[in-house]
Amino acid sequence: MTTLKPSTSVFKTIVRTVTPWAISAVVWTGQHLGFHVNVGTATKVSAIVGTSLTLLVPPLEAKWKWFGVLLGWVGAPTYTASVSKAQLAAELASLQSQLAIDNPPAPGTPVAITLTPNA
Repeated sequence: MTTLKPSTSVFKTIVRTVTPWAISAVVWTGQHLGFHVNVGTATKVSAIVGTSLTLLVPPLEAKWKWFGVLLGWVGAPTYTASVSKAQLAAELASLQSQLAIDNPPAPGTPVAITLTPNA
């Protein structure tokens, strides 16, 4: 199976993944500690902030790198495959043969048969 390994810092990946959750946690912690934030407001703020950070920041960051600061780290992490092209081709052939076994033709479907003479 092909595995992807981060070619940038793993810490960077974790920070950018956890940041929207952490901001929502701060809002809910403030509400829990008695700040005057009702549950409805906390829910709306968490939803809006989490969604906007997750969906809007990456496309904006592609154009303006400094938007990455909103996710806790500038620059999206990059990944590299740890396999060669030959290994990928072998894996693809294996998956295609599994697909052929798992999905036999329906009964009554014409199937091409190739006959080869014995040499």
